[in-house]
Amino acid sequence: MSTFGLRGMLIALVCMGATVSTLVGQPTATDLSYYPLHLGNVWLYKVYIMTQHGEQPYGWREDRIIADTLLPNGKRYFVFNNRSYVRMDSTTGQVFKYLPFWHPNPCLDSSESEIMNVTVHADSLYIRCGDDLTWAGWSVTSLPLEYIGDLYSNYRRSARRWLEWFYGDDFRYAQGIGLYHFKGGHFTDKVYQLYYAHIDGTDYWPVEFRSFTAAALSDGSVHLRWRTENEVQNYGFTVQRGYDDGRDDWLDLAFVPAAAKEGQGADYEYTDNSTTLAAGAHASYRLRQLDYDGTTSYSEIVSVELTHAPVRAVLNVWPNPATDYVCIHAGIESEATALLTVSDMLGRELRRFENIAPGAVLTWNLSSTGASRLPPGMYRLTLLNEGLRVGRTLMIR
Repeated sequence: MSTFGLRGMLIALVCMGATVSTLVGQPTATDLSYYPLHLGNVWLYKVYIMTQHGEQPYGWREDRIIADTLLPNGKRYFVFNNRSYVRMDSTTGQVFKYLPFWHPNPCLDSSESEIMNVTVHADSLYIRCGDDLTWAGWSVTSLPLEYIGDLYSNYRRSARRWLEWFYGDDFRYAQGIGLYHFKGGHFTDKVYQLYYAHIDGTDYWPVEFRSFTAAALSDGSVHLRWRTENEVQNYGFTVQRGYDDGRDDWLDLAFVPAAAKEGQGADYEYTDNSTTLAAGAHASYRLRQLDYDGTTSYSEIVSVELTHAPVRAVLNVWPNPATDYVCIHAGIESEATALLTVSDMLGRELRRFENIAPGAVLTWNLSSTGASRLPPGMYRLTLLNEGLRVGRTLMIR
């Protein structure tokens, strides 16, 4: 689920320059992915301004490489949408900006000013050419697995930080992405946080789930809550429960349709009344998010310790996906019969099977003809018994 309304605009911008340039070589001292320079790369930043109340949203800034060109000094530069001309020396790892006017302490090429040197060792002093040696200097620090701006909450990369002594400018670069944080104490007193990036054909989208929590209730159920923002083309969420014994096996509990308007967020909740674990055990949960185009993504995993052993209710479905038939097992610790409903992914009930005995196995013929036949697609099976509810997702092909 992409999470801001500018997605279409960004995709259009990316398509304007999708060719990857091969002009930049690799340095010998470090990986140049700290500052990727390729045609078609895009960085979109949230801009915050510093006020007496802290950082306040201010606007947006987009950096996009739109071309590369040969300038009068005989060197080839990448052209940004703000008309900055930047190049990287593939031997030294120095990043230069074309600056065809007088500078008090120019680089070897008087038409350039150095932005930084990606090969400089961490935890060391860095004096870039173009700085006044009497007062300027940079402290370079390694930042392993730093969070990358406002991108996915579990998305981290090794990074470096350039902190200027005099002005307090703070540049942070992530391996493979480039600049993801800039605090401008020099002139602007603003903070730029990376919100989206398109680097060498890969899209890095922002946070999908602002929060996802699980709480055990006294009756043995587990209450889940999650919050999103800026939903785009979101179809809904499948709530899944997992195990803490190392098995990569997740049980579909329920499908929760999207509730937010396009480009906005919403609060969601679901109560799991069907956990089969004993008191004191741990249950894990995650959300599988589905876009209208079929794209899926997953939330982080949350765990909770159960306080009570509830009544069991298990719904097993096989084969899945199904073509001609499907077997449905209603595992219920109760003497009462159960109800099984079949709904589409919008929550509309299409079928119901009543008076299912505990432990019964129902065979459903999918190959029947006529109006009663369900078309291929995703469906939701829900088993109801004395207040208990358990669900599974079924794909019919």
